[in-house]
Amino acid sequence: MVAPIFLAPIIAEALRQKIDVQALFRGLAVDAADFEAPGTLVSQREAITVVRRALPLLTIDGAGLALSAQTRVTERGFLALGLLGAATLGDAISLSLRFPQSAGYLLQVREVSSPTVHQTLLEPHLGDQDLQRFLVDLTFAAMVKLRRQVTGANYSPSLLELVSAAPTHAAAYQTFFGCPVRFGCLKNVMSTDAQWLDFPLPWAGAMAYRLSTQLL
Repeated sequence: MVAPIFLAPIIAEALRQKIDVQALFRGLAVDAADFEAPGTLVSQREAITVVRRALPLLTIDGAGLALSAQTRVTERGFLALGLLGAATLGDAISLSLRFPQSAGYLLQVREVSSPTVHQTLLEPHLGDQDLQRFLVDLTFAAMVKLRRQVTGANYSPSLLELVSAAPTHAAAYQTFFGCPVRFGCLKNVMSTDAQWLDFPLPWAGAMAYRLSTQLL
């Protein structure tokens, strides 16, 4: 079960485009109204079903990058308290990976660190490869936007490597991420200079961070 973090912008855009949102949930155990209740969780399959139904109906270029604009740290519930209260950006990143259900990830997420670089790797679950471009774009873009929000700084990764082929709007990726972007790679990897992990967060608070981990 996961928090519907990455479904929320899809539903909001569907409503804006006057798409029949209830049809996206037909036959599922949840519907759009459930998103109004704090603590709502959906299964991975339910979430993916909604995404797969919605994408062909949305008329929006570069949907993954575009929908990431709705990312707000406060939408993360108890996790948001920890992300803001963490001492450093590295602590905030680790917290999200420690509680992936609360982070709402619809992909497999892992990190690899060295003394000079921190890497976040994304991989679709078995059977979800057809959604890879959208889910990877949305997740990486949301991660970057969250990191900019919690640091209050102009965070940018050092390199973005994507499995998907270069789209017609490829230039938009470099503009958003602020780093070189390579397409047609073997893995989806976002690399960050390791010094960013030690960046002190402006709203750091040990009590808030501990409370967040207890609630999570």
